[in-house]
Amino acid sequence: MTSPVKRVASRGRARAALVGVVVAVVMVGFFTTVVGGAGQDGMSADDAVTFTERALTDAGVEATVGTPSEEIFEGGAREEDVWVVPAEVRGQQIAISVDADGDKALNLADRLSDGSNVLSDEEFEALAQFRFDPRAEGAVVPATAALALALAVGLLLGAALRTGRAALPAL
Repeated sequence: MTSPVKRVASRGRARAALVGVVVAVVMVGFFTTVVGGAGQDGMSADDAVTFTERALTDAGVEATVGTPSEEIFEGGAREEDVWVVPAEVRGQQIAISVDADGDKALNLADRLSDGSNVLSDEEFEALAQFRFDPRAEGAVVPATAALALALAVGLLLGAALRTGRAALPAL
């Protein structure tokens, strides 16, 4: 027969375990959603500039990137919200339409008056293949912090269960 004292201690450990799990879930949710911006609707103007700078750099193109404007891109079967980001490349103006809800360029306006293009075919292809979501990059640090906090809670919980002493505040 088990003594009532052990039964109460077991309930205390179970309560500590439940509290630990709830705290860990709340922390992970908070850090990845609120701090990490995971709930953000789309790219900001700053995100579009970051995308364009990295895309052109990845394509081996030196450019000066300007201030983007929000527009609607009508290409294909549906309309897309885009950031049109102007840039100066080799003394010529170009504009890249960046998908406001995605991670890619949808259009490049780089045609010169003589019919040639500012970017070479290789540079254009590299730009077309480039994928980057600045919103996801910002979520890495908070997600890592959330994982570390969840691990700390797990260790505290393990110590509480092993020793029979709650390392968490009583509710």
